Amino acid sequence: MDEVAYQQFKDLEKGHWWFQGRRAIFFSLLDRFLSPGGRSGVPEPRLLDIGCGMGGMLPDLSRYGTAVGLDLSEESLQFCQKRGYPEVALGDGYRLPFSDRCFDLVSLFDTVEHIDEDAWVFREASRVVKAGGLVMVTVPAYQFLYSDNDVVAHHKRRYRAGVLRKKLREAGLRPVKTSYYNAILLPVIVPLVLLKKLKMRLFGVPEKPRSNISYAIPGFLNALLSAVFRSERFLIPRVSSPAGHSLLCLAKKD
Repeated sequence: MDEVAYQQFKDLEKGHWWFQGRRAIFFSLLDRFLSPGGRSGVPEPRLLDIGCGMGGMLPDLSRYGTAVGLDLSEESLQFCQKRGYPEVALGDGYRLPFSDRCFDLVSLFDTVEHIDEDAWVFREASRVVKAGGLVMVTVPAYQFLYSDNDVVAHHKRRYRAGVLRKKLREAGLRPVKTSYYNAILLPVIVPLVLLKKLKMRLFGVPEKPRSNISYAIPGFLNALLSAVFRSERFLIPRVSSPAGHSLLCLAKKD
């Protein structure tokens, strides 16, 4: 992508309701497990974001310590550096270019659904996280909701909670919090997705399919959806939702 496209995506990360909601939920949960970095006499925590893209999560992760981004795209990493995050590494989740037990948190925000061998990546995350450290994974939920948006995003699969927990346990991690999210809007999302799937079955995948976030929506509707989605930040840290359009799991390395 050129510089203009990167800037557009950066603006989308800041203002789009979906990005706003997921950030609010993720970091309200992490706030219950992590303390702000930089405390006197305490080593600065190190946090690794696998599949960091253009660094949309690095500002929030940096509240807890030194955030390191890893991605396959050299252009994306250069953009992260321009945003003020110099600690980035080029690589993939199959073979992390880091030593054993060197991070306090490893995050995989909507990453493993893009990867063929997700179990391999979970083992690598388990390898580089410290004893007592955390691995946070977020993924799209329910295979029956797989639609053209997943095709555009090159998703390999969607997940259920039991499957995700099992894979993390097999990697040597102990799930301590599992919850679906984007639950309030699920009754609206499911009929729309199923209608799109029916349209795909009848007419095939469009020649140029579009992702959900590529559709422009009025400002008032974006603000409303953001408020509804962000409201789950008060619930998810305290209770686990039994259903939702997406899924998160926070696991510990014992």
